[in-house]
Amino acid sequence: MMQPSKAVQLSAVLTLSAIVSGCVPNVIAAPDVVPELASLGAESPDIAQRKDFPGEDYYQDQQRFFDSDFDYDDAAMLATYWGESIDDSKARIGDKLTVTNGVEVVNDILLEAERAIN
Repeated sequence: MMQPSKAVQLSAVLTLSAIVSGCVPNVIAAPDVVPELASLGAESPDIAQRKDFPGEDYYQDQQRFFDSDFDYDDAAMLATYWGESIDDSKARIGDKLTVTNGVEVVNDILLEAERAIN
C-alpha cells in the first residue's frame, strides 16, 4: 500500500487540528488525538510581541515571504509548528528573511518542523 505524501499528511494534520481546536491561535490542540503534535506550537516572541504587530512591518514581512522561493506548504507546515495562523507564519518567515542567512535559517526551521511532525 502506498504511503500518502508529506503534503497530504500535513493537510490531514492541519485539518484535524483546525476541527478539534476550533482554530485556536498560539496552541496546538488535541495532543491525545495526534500525540506527536503535543510538543509543537511553542510560541516565538520575535513577531508576536513586536509593538507594530500586525502593523506595517507585518505586511512588509508577508510581501517578503511572497517574493521569496518559499510557498504555501512551507507556511502551512510552520504555522502548525509554531501554533499560529498561516498568514502569521508567512509574516514570521518574511521577518526571518531579513537576516543575512535568512533563507538558511528558514530552511533549518522547516527541517526541524518536518522532523517534529513526522
